Amino acid sequence: MKKVACKLSTVQSLILTILAFGLVSCGSEKTQTTGSKKEEAGMVVTTVAKTEGSSEEEPSYQMEEVRYDNAKLEDPKFDLPQLPYDKSQLPKVTALDEMLKDDIRLESVYKQIYEELGNLKSKTEVSMSGTPDDIIKDVLTMVNAMRDFEAYSKSPAEQAITQFKSKYDSDSEFSEKYWQAYHDAEAEISGPTVVNGPEDFVIPDKVKRAEVHTHFRNGYSPSRSTELSSLQSLMEEGEEIRQDIINRVISGVQTDLMVADYRKGNDLVDLLNASKGRLKLVSSLDKSNEEVMTMLNTVEEKKESRLEEVQKAIEDYRFPDRYTGGNEVSNPEELEKRMMVYLEKSGYDVRDIKVASSWFAIHNVLGVLLYYQIDYYVAARYKDSNEGVLDVLYVTGKTGGPDQSKFGSYSVGAIAQMLEKNL
Repeated sequence: MKKVACKLSTVQSLILTILAFGLVSCGSEKTQTTGSKKEEAGMVVTTVAKTEGSSEEEPSYQMEEVRYDNAKLEDPKFDLPQLPYDKSQLPKVTALDEMLKDDIRLESVYKQIYEELGNLKSKTEVSMSGTPDDIIKDVLTMVNAMRDFEAYSKSPAEQAITQFKSKYDSDSEFSEKYWQAYHDAEAEISGPTVVNGPEDFVIPDKVKRAEVHTHFRNGYSPSRSTELSSLQSLMEEGEEIRQDIINRVISGVQTDLMVADYRKGNDLVDLLNASKGRLKLVSSLDKSNEEVMTMLNTVEEKKESRLEEVQKAIEDYRFPDRYTGGNEVSNPEELEKRMMVYLEKSGYDVRDIKVASSWFAIHNVLGVLLYYQIDYYVAARYKDSNEGVLDVLYVTGKTGGPDQSKFGSYSVGAIAQMLEKNL
């Protein structure tokens, strides 16, 4: 028989608690709301590239790696079976309750992971087609979804598995120990504490003893299964999704390279920029993936072989206009200045910046807010770029809410290059 059901509100409570610990601000900068501990959502950008012979740290404009402070595992709120007797006087029952807590904690995390995997799958079902901007947006969506899963779900699950396995090697071992603990607790309530001697019951009164025993039988079950193997299977599925993201990008770039020789001019350059951009993005999910590195080199070689067309595309490119639509932000200049300051503090030499989207909220499947996000086009000068050439970046800024004065994190994908004089 299955154990006591963990209600949805229990899972929500767990996730809310996890989020409270999982959100941190960028570097040492923290924004707190008076009278509360609410901080800006923090997935702090730390990836940098160092030039040879220099100790200066410089940002990598292809893809910033987001460092998360992983969410901490917290006990879910739940009600243990009640008895009409002081449980502190029943150590065997107390031991049984501790096993229930171990099981319920694992089950709560299992339910969270199960729901979040569905959320992750839905966010990774993107087309990765269209302009370089469209493709970068799609891959950023997938990469950020994978990182959200790891920060807010995978980390607590790993902690729960480690905690559980410190006591039980497997589901079957837990079941065996639980069955023994149940019968020990039942004997504690109903039987004498001294065998072959004067009867000495923990609960002296016979009527009360019978009442407690009835409540015990109704509240506890001698058979109970756990979710260890099921949770481990879900974790493996999460890793499969990560690899599937990488494989899809590699497959798409392989197709691009097959048709590259049939493309001309800006169409060719757009194709190669999109290929390189999404490979750089997805490489953050597996830095040791040799196939991704090989494909990146192949794309770069293809660009080198078509330098004349690449140079013309750089000359033709014009910096995108600010986003306008029915839901555009009311304070774009303020938001652009805010992100520019943030990027420059992180080492970017920003020459122009435009808001590229409206605000939108990122929730998990249970409706719990993870962070707010707004996107930008950014033209930035990189030290190793050719003189007068700027990288055009698509930057996703994340924060605790549109009213926050600072961003807590960002992620970056490169979409093109342009001449600075064309700004």
